[in-house]
Amino acid sequence: MDAEHGCCWRCDRVVTCHEKCSKCDTALYCSEDCRYVDAMCHMTRECRMIALKLCGYCEEKGDDTLMCSGCSAIRYCSKECQRMHWKLEHKQKCETHKMMTHQMANKLRLDFRRQTYLQRCLKDVTSDTGIETTALPFALDLLKLPQNELTLDNNGIDQYKVLTLAGNFLATVHFTGFSLPDDFAQKVMFSHVEGSISTAARDVLLLYILITKPSSVGPIAEIIPVLWFSFRLTTEVAEFLRSTLTDLARMDLNQFMTKSCGHVVLKTRHFKKMRQVWAQWRDAVCLIDCDDSVHLAQKRKNAITRLETLKGVEEYREFLPELHIPSVDQWFANGNFFLPAWQFQGAFTNYNPLFIDQQEPTDTPATSGHVPQKPRETKFALRCDWMPFKVFDYVSMTRSFDETPVSAVELVSKFVSNMASRIQKLFSNHQLKIKINFPINKSDSSARQLIGNNKFDRIFFSACFTDAAGISRLLDDHRGLMNPENPMAVVILETTQWYSLHNSVRGLKKDDIIHTAEDVHFAVAKNSTYLPESQVMGLQSMVVEVVNYLRAEHLAYGQSKEGGTAALPMGPASSDLLPKLTEVFEKGGRWSMRDFRRMRNKVVPFMFRVHRRPMNNLTGRNRFLEFAIGKKK
Repeated sequence: MDAEHGCCWRCDRVVTCHEKCSKCDTALYCSEDCRYVDAMCHMTRECRMIALKLCGYCEEKGDDTLMCSGCSAIRYCSKECQRMHWKLEHKQKCETHKMMTHQMANKLRLDFRRQTYLQRCLKDVTSDTGIETTALPFALDLLKLPQNELTLDNNGIDQYKVLTLAGNFLATVHFTGFSLPDDFAQKVMFSHVEGSISTAARDVLLLYILITKPSSVGPIAEIIPVLWFSFRLTTEVAEFLRSTLTDLARMDLNQFMTKSCGHVVLKTRHFKKMRQVWAQWRDAVCLIDCDDSVHLAQKRKNAITRLETLKGVEEYREFLPELHIPSVDQWFANGNFFLPAWQFQGAFTNYNPLFIDQQEPTDTPATSGHVPQKPRETKFALRCDWMPFKVFDYVSMTRSFDETPVSAVELVSKFVSNMASRIQKLFSNHQLKIKINFPINKSDSSARQLIGNNKFDRIFFSACFTDAAGISRLLDDHRGLMNPENPMAVVILETTQWYSLHNSVRGLKKDDIIHTAEDVHFAVAKNSTYLPESQVMGLQSMVVEVVNYLRAEHLAYGQSKEGGTAALPMGPASSDLLPKLTEVFEKGGRWSMRDFRRMRNKVVPFMFRVHRRPMNNLTGRNRFLEFAIGKKK
């Protein structure tokens, strides 16, 4: 889980006089009230996963409990308990688990060529289908040094290298940098593979402002959240942004590298495309109430209206703390992201051109002239971070304040300002370097050709990559990019497919073997046991289902001689035994999976507790797996 050590699992307060769960002997509570309120959440989602030594029949604890070799879904303290439970109910459940796992494997085999859909998945990285994002649940700390490398004596690492293939990159850089220890003296290098030129141009622009620190408007750390999230700008901020865009659009790559002190590394062809985006943003007519202006307000209103039609906004408001509802409603109404007391706040005269999302620019050189024109194919940018209240972990934000601000805008804005100040300091001390690349082609999920010979301490794949390319394929393709000298080096994979795949075979009988695409459609039509979205929030653990999904993935792709993605023939609907979880992705000792059932994830928790994050609007489907380098046999 993601509860901090020594803190209450319900209210997050530091525990002094604690109440402890009697079953798992792990969950801590600051009072009997917190333990009572959290009982339903903990007992149904977490307790059995943690309490692995709890017998499934007599519920007694034991040091030598053994797991069922058939389904690995339950443990017993003795053979007698196993025999009794087998006769009572587990025989049928065990067969169901095995049957469903093989059905999921067959479904995955049919989707073997699903990498042809990777282009759509890449677009999803930087787009939002509504209130719920298809990218990360929120920005993550991808280093977590106090729980990892800092536990080693004299690890000898001078620079930590992180590779990311995910949306929300700028937020992840900020949060990772902000989470570094105060006495951090090493360096960090981020290498990122981005799928959208417009998103990359926005990110590089904000990083450039942080590095160069112009002071014509005010403290840069306070301007960053305004440029990042505010839909409308004051005259002073709009002029500052236009001036910066003009400078960037006129630079060549060498001038940019000199100005940015080499902290942001780009390739020439990518920089030329970004220059075109900056020039388009600079030349866009964004004056409010101007006939020739881009109609961003109407486009934004249309996007929110679609959400309201789907009850997205209404459902989102239901999860918000009452104190934040007025400020969130105001943001939905006008999109303004200024602090009330911000000294430079005046009349809002301009739309923010960074919210213009366009088709990928052509190779036409960026013009140096300053002729305002209405750009083609403009649309309101629904990036994965378009809603500021979902971008950062609500728990982390509230922890950073002695008293939580009433306004959600103030909460996020001050938190982003604090992070931006830390990033500025890292840049000033030459401790942070960022490299941004783009896929060579839209169907390429491998980073090897883009990154070169670098060895990384962290590699992170978001769900759109993991679910499209497959766990086995990603591990095989990127093992050579891991730092073999760092025992804490890890690949982090986010997955959401386990849920949809499990539901696609839920309710099937033993004879309903999936062999063709028609069988899949029949199974889906026949299946009436899909969980409603509201119930997903309450059933977010489902550890057995995740385990079965991982086994199915292994059965479908992980059994070829090379450990790759060879499409094997269809398997039976059931089998006597399934592979053990700890052996599923070891691949001859090349990988070591951190057992999430024993809370052994050290960078990103296996799952996040939804009820502690009302503003993040989590679906409860995101799961995070960690793989360290094993000892090759």
